[in-house]
Amino acid sequence: MSLIGHRLAIHAGKQIDGEGIVRAMEILRGNKVAYSHDAQALCGEPGVIVGTVVVRGWVTWMSNAEEHRIVFYGAMGECAPSIVTASQFQTSEWFTGPYGWALSDAQPLCEPIPCKGCQRLWNVPGNIEEEIRGQL
Repeated sequence: MSLIGHRLAIHAGKQIDGEGIVRAMEILRGNKVAYSHDAQALCGEPGVIVGTVVVRGWVTWMSNAEEHRIVFYGAMGECAPSIVTASQFQTSEWFTGPYGWALSDAQPLCEPIPCKGCQRLWNVPGNIEEEIRGQL
């Protein structure tokens, strides 16, 4: 099943990737030094669903001797497949490739919902899904 066009819940895991958080803080601060208390504030509460997003497609690097570009693959009628402006990704510190999801319509929850997570993609339990829908 394709995830394109589907809304996904965003889960903050219980384990924090310290290096990833420090890197995110450096990006947000323009590569200034990040401190652990800043990282803790960015992480928020662990083991909760914090919001949702819609998967619009995915991007990947295409490169040969003459050019480097990003190709976007998404739903029909939504630039699929087509070339996305590579410069926006080449200058982005958030996209490290070789693949990335194109997400939209981020909806943060007013109150994070405690939920046990799993590695990889997983189905949200029905009662949690109802709580999410109630906040959207």
